[in-house]
Amino acid sequence: MRSWSLGIVLFLCCGRLLAQAPPTLAVTISFSETPLAEALELLEAEYGLGFNYLAANIEGKTTSCEFQQADWKELSRCLFLTHGLEAKLLPQGYVSISVGVVEDSLLQELLVVDLETVHVSEYVADGISATPDGRRVEIKPEKTPPIPGAADQELSRILSLLPGVTSLRESAGELSIRGGSRDHNLVLWDGIPIYSSGHYFGMISNFNPELVESVNLWRGQAEAAYGGRVAGMIQMETSRDIAQSLSVGGGLSLLQTSAFAKIPLVQKRSDLHLSFNGSLPPLLAGPAYESYREQVFQGSQFENILEQGSSSPLPTDEDFRFQEFNGRWQFNVSPRHRFTLSGFSQTDDFTYQLGVAGRTEYYQDALFSSNLGGSLNYQQDFSGNRGLSVIMAVTDFRNRGTNSFNQGRALRTDSRSSNIQENSLWLRYHQPLGKTGRLEVGGQVQEYHNRISWKRENSLLSDRRFSFKSNNNEATAASFFSSYQWQPKGPWRAEIGLRIPYYNLTNQFYPEPRLSASVQLSKAMLLKAGYGFNHQFTQEIINLNPDKISTSAPLWTLPDGSGYQVLKGREATFGFTGQARAWLFDVEFYHKQVDSLSSLRSNLIGDAPIVLRGDSRATGVDFLIKHRRRNWRSWAIYSLSSTKWRFLQLADDQFPADNDRRHQLRLMNTFNVDRWSFSLAWRVQSGARYTPTDVRERIRIRDGAVFARIIRGDLNSGILPVYHRLDASVFYDWTAGVNKKFHGRIGLSLLNLYDRENFLERQFIVQRLEPVTTNAVPFKVEEITRTGLGFTPNLRASIGW
Repeated sequence: MRSWSLGIVLFLCCGRLLAQAPPTLAVTISFSETPLAEALELLEAEYGLGFNYLAANIEGKTTSCEFQQADWKELSRCLFLTHGLEAKLLPQGYVSISVGVVEDSLLQELLVVDLETVHVSEYVADGISATPDGRRVEIKPEKTPPIPGAADQELSRILSLLPGVTSLRESAGELSIRGGSRDHNLVLWDGIPIYSSGHYFGMISNFNPELVESVNLWRGQAEAAYGGRVAGMIQMETSRDIAQSLSVGGGLSLLQTSAFAKIPLVQKRSDLHLSFNGSLPPLLAGPAYESYREQVFQGSQFENILEQGSSSPLPTDEDFRFQEFNGRWQFNVSPRHRFTLSGFSQTDDFTYQLGVAGRTEYYQDALFSSNLGGSLNYQQDFSGNRGLSVIMAVTDFRNRGTNSFNQGRALRTDSRSSNIQENSLWLRYHQPLGKTGRLEVGGQVQEYHNRISWKRENSLLSDRRFSFKSNNNEATAASFFSSYQWQPKGPWRAEIGLRIPYYNLTNQFYPEPRLSASVQLSKAMLLKAGYGFNHQFTQEIINLNPDKISTSAPLWTLPDGSGYQVLKGREATFGFTGQARAWLFDVEFYHKQVDSLSSLRSNLIGDAPIVLRGDSRATGVDFLIKHRRRNWRSWAIYSLSSTKWRFLQLADDQFPADNDRRHQLRLMNTFNVDRWSFSLAWRVQSGARYTPTDVRERIRIRDGAVFARIIRGDLNSGILPVYHRLDASVFYDWTAGVNKKFHGRIGLSLLNLYDRENFLERQFIVQRLEPVTTNAVPFKVEEITRTGLGFTPNLRASIGW
């Protein structure tokens, strides 16, 4: 334990020890009619400066300066004074840019402030900014550092760098935001709802980062314009800038291949963006997929088949592939009128077959899923900072799992499938209200179609020869929303919002008031608080203990007020943010309550009803401390939390939830020099929860018969050993050709460097023994403990121009 403590100290301090104060500037660079924003980005990349400014102050400004070993005075005169801007060089290479006189306040120098977008310009690393109240974090994928342990810049895994976000079971798409589950998060891509959790059973992020300009994350209390989920919100947006020249590229890693193209159509008015991600069958034999396979298939029948290896005389065939196409077309009718058409198609197809289908002996386990979506966005800007946005979106998510077994006269087939379609129309209008306010009003109509089916056939059981269960449902949700942002010249800022959805299946209105406020207590300290309600009208039916690949298909359903209820969530937060020179710290306390949970938690239920109804309570604090010194970033995230469930069919009292992780600590470092970028992360957290289960024999005294009694411990009272691992990544970027139009990147990642065996979950399956003799114990308990990824290397190479 002492060695761990020493490691933590060194990890946090190494950035400060190795980084040096910025030397005297000697800038050699030239600009010719270069947009000022682009020039500042080049200076940040080449000389380690950090510019903080209001975007409106440099919008439309260009520069034509040539520097040869220029100092700060010369640089400032040509770049800023000619435009009437004042630039102030701060310690550690920070530069504050403003119009007029800047108050001597580190907080105001490091926070970019206007009415609509208030940002901490660098939250944890380059390309990641945040509002001071912490409600929204914005990520620019092309500017973020390497993700420790990932050679691909996967969008979902970038979110795991942030406080309050946990990747459950090491997947990319199963994100828990402050005690919530995956389906509690609203995920949008250009306004299209996303139901797919990613590729290869959620282990690989979906959506090509080359087409995504920004990712916005709300960890709670999203704006009133957004609703339909009780936890967080993830919003991905493609670029709204028109490509001026053709840009294409592609890449290959041990997990996937990708390509993209940005094609100008009409000069400064229209362009087309396209991308492709897909798997390559030969990669299945590589080390990355081998590690993923071992992690995903634990505890399933498929794992037992794999363990037999080549001992089976029957031919085997394993086939997996995924494909993803994304596109965005934009046409600017005028500088104030814009149409954007976006769409995507994602499919995953896995099949394992032992033997030949249709013959006397074969086994097949298969899973197929697809997610299609499209949106049409019209935006019009009026004079006086007024604007209107109209979005029409459709999405269609389907999955089906099939398991077949045939041996002689025995034929057994199990299958299940689900389909959810969502069509929505969304209108938003905003305008200034007075000199210090901004008003937004709008509405949203959502139409849902849902189908779930189970089918089972067993030729040996006449009463089970054919059984079928199907559920079809349709629903409509209509919402009105309004919000008011208030920010006077003083230290206060507040936003109050109200969203009122109506859900036709329950014939009820669900008011959702939301409030957030912040006040600057001093020059380097900001106090923040928030409170909000949310409701959820689509749910994923969670089924643990899937013993087949086919049963891992996610099933979505609609609450009808009887079998499944509308989820009701409310959350309160309180915290503070501060900066002191190169240090940033952020602390936020939260309490989240979700009512009307429905679950099929088979590892907990025993003989309880199939559908469980209950509630969830999550309380915790997220603590972030970050240090910046030129091209080195070090930050630590510590979360202390408690997530509890209560299901009245199981127990009268609350018990720890499956996703309860009391302590979580992440220590991260990023460093870049010249063309090299490095990242290192150490993660440690409390072990997962499980319910101890055992079978005890009881001998009847009179005749000596042996009986068995199943002994279950308190729900989720068991805790697995502490989880920890060390991840690293390194990127090398290069350019070539005239004006450096050709560019490329080589990335190497090493996940779980010291090959720690981490336990993800433990379950117990109680099986009845057949045939049962008079003196035999009729039951046995099988323990299944899933382990995390072992040492997993990955390599990626990409090129573009």
